[in-house]
Amino acid sequence: MAQGSDDFGTIAANRRGFDRIQLRPRRLVDTTKVDLSVEIFGQRYASPIFLCPVGALQMFHPEGEVAVARAAKAKNALQRCRRFANFSVEDVAARAARPVGSSSTPPTTGTRRSA
Repeated sequence: MAQGSDDFGTIAANRRGFDRIQLRPRRLVDTTKVDLSVEIFGQRYASPIFLCPVGALQMFHPEGEVAVARAAKAKNALQRCRRFANFSVEDVAARAARPVGSSSTPPTTGTRRSA
């Protein structure tokens, strides 16, 4: 499912951004010990790819963000939750291997701050 806000300007801007990136294949190099790990917010992850906050995940799976937390745990990936998700950050954090956070806060262990 591809979705953008209002006039889909975000999608168009993202595509223009990716059009400026080119991959340069390298041949005949040793790839037996490739390390894509990265440190984000003081935590080490297997790769710089993380699971972005997505809304309405229960449209795709009955367990929504909780199922994504299990997948992130299995792949040692960072997960971010939408502020208005189907499940609370506490529910998601209880099933995650690493701290999670909402789309506007750094990762936490599931504790919420009062506004």
